[in-house]
Amino acid sequence: MMITKPRKREPEALRARLLDVTARIVAEQGLQAVTINAVCAEAGTTKGGLFHHFPNRDALIEAVVAKQILEFDAAIEDLMAVDPVMQGRFTRAYVIVLLHDESQTPTGNLFLALMADAGLRKAWFDWMEKRRRQHSATDAHPELELIRYAADGAWMAGLLSVGDEAVLARTRIAQRFVAATLELELQK
Repeated sequence: MMITKPRKREPEALRARLLDVTARIVAEQGLQAVTINAVCAEAGTTKGGLFHHFPNRDALIEAVVAKQILEFDAAIEDLMAVDPVMQGRFTRAYVIVLLHDESQTPTGNLFLALMADAGLRKAWFDWMEKRRRQHSATDAHPELELIRYAADGAWMAGLLSVGDEAVLARTRIAQRFVAATLELELQK
């Protein structure tokens, strides 16, 4: 008789894997491809394992959006920490992370889902409002707000573009936006 060792349960590792798998499915196949069965199969778990962490598909997707917002926010914080110019610091970091650093850029398909879902849009809106209030002393200038909105548009256009030329165009746009935030500092 063979004695097997019980499997060690690692709930946090499973939760992280479920979030990563869901984000990957969205990135590769779109939000409509996220099903409980697909996520469980990719994550190597049962429905019970998934439902232990997330009561339903919507809660899973909300958690993925929250995780991506936190990662995006952390990348912005990292850049702000090394930027010596206070005026426009948040806007510069926002532009750079959004348009330059693809490893930290929110998954396009997931953030496109924000447009269709009021609850998901609220998570992004709440994050942006918190950041606007937090950086009002340095980033409330109307031109900085315009730059952030323009960066959002450039990011969205990038989702619709393909090829290396699109990446180069996005990089050039980001460089111009960053330069514009620094020119505002010089005009004070």
